[in-house]
Amino acid sequence: MVLPWARAAAPSPLPELPLGLAGDVYAMARQPDGRLVIGGDFSMIDGVQRSHLARLRADGSLDPDWAPSVDGTIRALAVDAAGRVYVGGSFAAVDGEPRHDIARITAGPHGDVDRTWNPGRNIDTTQGVAALAVGVHGDVFAAAEITSAPLAGRHAVKISAAGLIDPQWNPSLRSGVHAIRPDSKGFLYVIGGASNGGVAVHKVAESGRGDAVAGWQPAFGGPPRATAVGADGSLYLAAPASGFPATSGAAPRFVARIAAGSDGRFDPAWNPPCPAPVTALAVDGDAVFAALDGNGDDRPQLVRWSARTAAMAWRTPGGGVRLLAPGAGGSVYASGSALPSRLALARLAGADGRLLASADAARPGAVHAIAVAPDGGKIVGGHFAVAGTSLRDNLLRLDAQGRLDATWHPSTALRSVDALAVGPQGEVYAGGESTVASYPTTYQSTSMIVRVGGSGEGAVDAGWNVVVDGWVHALAPDAHGGLHVGGYFAHVAGLAREHFARLSLRDAGVLPAWDTPMYPVNAIVVDEAADALYLADGYGTYSLPLGGGNSLARFSNATGSLRWRRSLPGMPAALALAPDGMLYVGGEFIAGDATSDVLAFSTAGEPDAPWNAATTTHDGHRIASALLVDGDLVVVGGTRYSDFPYAATSSLVRRSRVDGSESVPPAVVDGAAIHAITRAPDGIYIGGQFDAVDGITRVGLAALADGSAAPMPMHSRHARPQAPARTAGDDAVR
Repeated sequence: MVLPWARAAAPSPLPELPLGLAGDVYAMARQPDGRLVIGGDFSMIDGVQRSHLARLRADGSLDPDWAPSVDGTIRALAVDAAGRVYVGGSFAAVDGEPRHDIARITAGPHGDVDRTWNPGRNIDTTQGVAALAVGVHGDVFAAAEITSAPLAGRHAVKISAAGLIDPQWNPSLRSGVHAIRPDSKGFLYVIGGASNGGVAVHKVAESGRGDAVAGWQPAFGGPPRATAVGADGSLYLAAPASGFPATSGAAPRFVARIAAGSDGRFDPAWNPPCPAPVTALAVDGDAVFAALDGNGDDRPQLVRWSARTAAMAWRTPGGGVRLLAPGAGGSVYASGSALPSRLALARLAGADGRLLASADAARPGAVHAIAVAPDGGKIVGGHFAVAGTSLRDNLLRLDAQGRLDATWHPSTALRSVDALAVGPQGEVYAGGESTVASYPTTYQSTSMIVRVGGSGEGAVDAGWNVVVDGWVHALAPDAHGGLHVGGYFAHVAGLAREHFARLSLRDAGVLPAWDTPMYPVNAIVVDEAADALYLADGYGTYSLPLGGGNSLARFSNATGSLRWRRSLPGMPAALALAPDGMLYVGGEFIAGDATSDVLAFSTAGEPDAPWNAATTTHDGHRIASALLVDGDLVVVGGTRYSDFPYAATSSLVRRSRVDGSESVPPAVVDGAAIHAITRAPDGIYIGGQFDAVDGITRVGLAALADGSAAPMPMHSRHARPQAPARTAGDDAVR
């Protein structure tokens, strides 16, 4: 019976659970009303879609109405007195309007692109716009490597408020510019533009030809790591990692100030306590905010000094910070990769450094595996750091109604979770790339398999973990107290196990293995009633085997003896077993000029020729990485590649188990791939790399609810392509 499907009828909590990883914030600028504009390489702010550009309210929350769309990375921002936002980077369009690397956003509430301001049409750049500044008279200064005549060879240009480029303004700069800092006197500090150890901080006039200020000669060479300008025109500089050159036997300085009107010498009266290199600076009134790298016993931290006295007001932990910007009410924003409890963006109180509420920036995460718990809950593993606005460490649990389990939050020390299994007591086994290698390995990855409590807080069992010197693709428990492990590896817990192992559920011990050598094992299915263990193995670029393998095999689950083995015309990635004994193998399989994404075999290893013929296509290249047998249907998820142009898109189809014919897709998934499909009591859950399902935002995880039958035991995993070839002599062993 063909089961009914309700298109895009997902449980209500799922729209609030887009999965994300830390985004990159490269530029921040405060508007006159205190709102903060941020730009970079991100696509979500607290789970809400934003395309590289967003605005935060004065309280740190996302402005829901301001939503311009930029089709590339933002690297520079500037704001004028009217609140208009200037955007620079590497992009071709804003809100669908052609804009070449630079654009202006109006001061209105919605962030509309200014259709009258388009200087980028007259500029060709090699790497986009790297820096922007608005001068005291409203002119815009942009740093870029310009290749188009008549401005070819320039490293910075002056653009009027009307969008006209000044052909006369041409400071003497010899190389790329990293930053432009305007002061309040009509001058610019231009950072970069040096060669052969020459001056790296220029002071030039906004007006005229951009001539250098007479007598300006900084007391150091080479570019500073960060700069900021105070309200009085003083320039604050962060030294290179080795510090500014020492004088008179003094220790090197990591931060310094050049007073307004100076000839470039450091202000000796301003020398704050700074024991480590500085990576970012911001000035707001008397507050000088800085991010300090770790140095010896000093851990990375954020600090505030007084611009008047150089005294330290506070310091607080914060690492990986590369950008600071003043916010409303004296607050400060920090962008970095190691901020406490944040992905990429934090807001701190200027008075004492307390962490304040604020939005955070993210890019899409991915789901690699989904498992169903005995109580109907769903365990979801993959590569993500946040679910909606809740931090998660590549692993989360949904309750029986599809809601995020707020208390279940294990920390597994895994960079990603690539395989999942639920044990007989509801405990969860998770395998994936480890953050720390436990012993030397020549493999590309070291994985860990851990056991996590299936309820409560999801405590990690410290006494049950296993190190694998490679990738784990599949996990499957059996009724004999064993956990089958498949992947690409040579050792498990230090014992020789080539691509397959069996662990004890009781104590994580490695159980005896059989003598049949395996190539990388990509999928495992256990059939307890028939004493069967099915393995799909092989490697290559899916359809091109590298050195052998690519087979489907059946073993006795009790004894490990081989019952049969069948070669496959390509690399398998997923397995599913139907109740009537039919085996479905997903992957990409080549026969002449045609490809198949799913093949069918009986439990005796005989191919179902009519079904296999019906699933063969001559147009495009589908790769099935997830399978689900659902009544009279086989639901197939994966990737589809096109030749012209070569691109990957997600593929979700359903096939009749009667004749293999393809029916109306259950949903249209917008993304790159589907890695997991699982039935739960409340519907079918899919996971992978995608942004929307049937036009509704779903990032990495979605549910297709149809209210039908109970879950069907199955297992499927996405296999990694292009594993290294086996060593010489391996084929002889087979």
